[in-house]
Amino acid sequence: MSPPPQPPLEKSVWTDADFDHMGWHDAAVHALATEGEDENPGRLLLDLDYILEWVPPSGEETRFNFWIAPATLVFDHAWDLTVDIELHTTALELELDAITRTPDQPFGRSTWTLEGHNFTASVTSEGFRQYLRAEPIWSPRQRLDAAQRGSISFTETGYAE
Repeated sequence: MSPPPQPPLEKSVWTDADFDHMGWHDAAVHALATEGEDENPGRLLLDLDYILEWVPPSGEETRFNFWIAPATLVFDHAWDLTVDIELHTTALELELDAITRTPDQPFGRSTWTLEGHNFTASVTSEGFRQYLRAEPIWSPRQRLDAAQRGSISFTETGYAE
């Protein structure tokens, strides 16, 4: 089956202002990094496969297909990071289920909880930016392979910029 038309995208860089219109269910996390800053607590960066659209099966098909873009998710001025990962009997793959926000923290910040299928992380931050680093790719799987997405990257530039 040939892919349907690529989903229309208004932009390739999103922020916490777009939070209510975003979802991270089954987004593959390829890498997580922390970065210290001189005058702020630091930054949390994630390299992930962001699923832009779940395409339902049609005709004889029985499985969903996906439009996916490699993305960098960045929480600036971040602190109070906690991470709990349990990969005892599973492959070394992290996958998000959802990201939730608890507002009204000191100084107008929020606590962001990243709930995964086998991990949980929380961080306090003013907000986030998410950069789609390449145009969406049609995939029969919920994650891209290295050839499709390129290497691990924390590039903070949207592909349409």
